[in-house]
Amino acid sequence: MDHIKQLSLKKTIMLYLLIALTISFFTSAWVVSTARRVQHNIWFEYIDKEKYYDLILQNENEHGVWIDIPRPGSYVMSDTDDFISETCDFLITWTPLILSTFCSGLAVIVFYKNKLKTPIKILEDGSHEIACNNLDFQIKYDYEDEMGRLCTSFEHMRSQLQINNKYMWKMIEEQKNLKAAIAHDLRSPLAILKGYHEMLIEFIPQDKIDKEKLNEIIRSCDKQTDRLLLFIDKMRQLSSLEDRKAEYEEVNTAELVTQLKVAADILAEPKNIAIEIRNEPGAPLSFQADRGIIHEVYENLLSNAVRYAAKKIVISIKFINSMLQIKVWDDGTGFHTNDNDLITNAYYHDNPADDLNHFGLGLYISKLLCEKHGGKVCIENDINFGASVKAEFFIH
Repeated sequence: MDHIKQLSLKKTIMLYLLIALTISFFTSAWVVSTARRVQHNIWFEYIDKEKYYDLILQNENEHGVWIDIPRPGSYVMSDTDDFISETCDFLITWTPLILSTFCSGLAVIVFYKNKLKTPIKILEDGSHEIACNNLDFQIKYDYEDEMGRLCTSFEHMRSQLQINNKYMWKMIEEQKNLKAAIAHDLRSPLAILKGYHEMLIEFIPQDKIDKEKLNEIIRSCDKQTDRLLLFIDKMRQLSSLEDRKAEYEEVNTAELVTQLKVAADILAEPKNIAIEIRNEPGAPLSFQADRGIIHEVYENLLSNAVRYAAKKIVISIKFINSMLQIKVWDDGTGFHTNDNDLITNAYYHDNPADDLNHFGLGLYISKLLCEKHGGKVCIENDINFGASVKAEFFIH
């Protein structure tokens, strides 16, 4: 039975019809044969039997042919025998058509029940669930016929809709968080500027502020203005990331390592932090990647490490299974949490005191760029060192 259920719809309906017509053929033959015997038995009662036997013997001797019993007239037979004879005529004439039609219809009903009813019910229920905005279900139909493939395609569609729906809600949630974070990061410099503004309005007319203090306020206001301008630039950068695509080009491995070392030395020099670069064995001479994305992500990771490092930063460069891995350790205090998604959120600050120093966009931008390049960003706390951030890039 399972083998039959695995047949295609076309083969199954042909098999069912063949079985139905075979059954109807043999059944019709039996009914017609039985009806003829009943008729002959009735007619035999109304004929001259001696003449009939003589005629049979004569034809057998001369021609070897069996002679059918002649049909008596209706007026000769009784009403009951006439009715039975007419009924036999009806059965002989119409039984093949009636039985073939009935068996074919029965075959179609069985075909629908065995091959169509269950998958159609599954698809109807699935469509109803989707119409009710419920995607948390599964379409499961184990047979491999056309309806099975249709159910599989429907399940793939449902699964993709569920993924897209989750992604959409995630984007909506991120937009809400982004708006809240924007309001938060704008509030700090604006509050400082407003405070200085109120101070100047109050003390300058009374000549209660000296030039040194005034210059200090002006310099502080200038810093806050620069902070707002930098914030606007970061927002513009975030907007452009949505349309940015990885543009692959030939990258020389030795040249890339040298450039990363130079960038690390430049960023670490103001804080007198030691840099160690570990170029793991097995690196290709060259590869295809987006050099700009790699440098931008690397500089974001390095800037974070320089901000929190005490004395040393270690950078590891490794090639594994078509992936370039750049890992940056620092010997700072590490992250306050191991929640990868939380730390790579936009405007995340591991330390509230950082609100005035940076926007918390570095790791978020790095995550987006790595995803554009077919990779990801992973964060963790090293037991013996501090915080570590690993960026992965898909390469050719």
